[in-house]
Amino acid sequence: KQWYQRRVRGEKLSGTVVAVDPNTDLALIKVKANFELPEIAMGDDTKLRPGQWVAAIGNSLHFPNTVTAGIISNISRSIADIPVVNYNASKVSRSKYIQTDAAINPGSSGGPLINLNGEVIGVNTMGLTGGANGIAFSIPITDVKRFLREFSAGTQNMQSSYSLGLQIITLKDDMASFLHHNGSLDPSVNSGIYVFDTMRNSPAHRAGLQKGDVIILINKVAICSRSDLSNALQQSNGRPVTVTFYRPNRGFLEVDIAPILSS
Repeated sequence: KQWYQRRVRGEKLSGTVVAVDPNTDLALIKVKANFELPEIAMGDDTKLRPGQWVAAIGNSLHFPNTVTAGIISNISRSIADIPVVNYNASKVSRSKYIQTDAAINPGSSGGPLINLNGEVIGVNTMGLTGGANGIAFSIPITDVKRFLREFSAGTQNMQSSYSLGLQIITLKDDMASFLHHNGSLDPSVNSGIYVFDTMRNSPAHRAGLQKGDVIILINKVAICSRSDLSNALQQSNGRPVTVTFYRPNRGFLEVDIAPILSS
């Protein structure tokens, strides 16, 4: 894969993706340059404490070199199955993040989160929107160091995970009760995966899954969490799976979908 980075002075550097870690959404890129590239030191996220000041740098909303500041809220936040998180299920379910109130907007992903010593302690990955303010997440630099060590030692797991291209929320009791109350879910269904959205041209999108569907079975096996969904897809090895779901005003439906590799 080719990759390009536009520098501040307008030059472009071409590069190649040489390694990808699907568990954290990190990639290692080899860049060609005829001049010396600047370096930045890596810090230690395990020494962070809530309340410490940090800064996030990125191309926020296409504004290059945007810098925002905030504090650390949590140094090891698990965000799997939190309804307001709209993100790839396989990545979220396996990761823990640094939570900060430094603004991380679209375009900021991949930029550094730095401490007051100018050291990178995280890689910006997402900020919550839709009424949520001051909630953003970065991949800890510990995960980056592990990724680099594994690549250097030749032990990095390059295997991608299978995906249907869904953005989902685990259906919990309070959400199920709400859907029961407004008639959007059959009273017999109390667990499953709520489809928040489908990625355009993904297997789920082509199969007709849509927002509001609740997945309850894959290959006749109950799906109650993100990890259940991920495990079922990995076990398929890319073969079509039978997805049973409930759709408001349509009832229980089934469709066969072939997962694709995502990295």
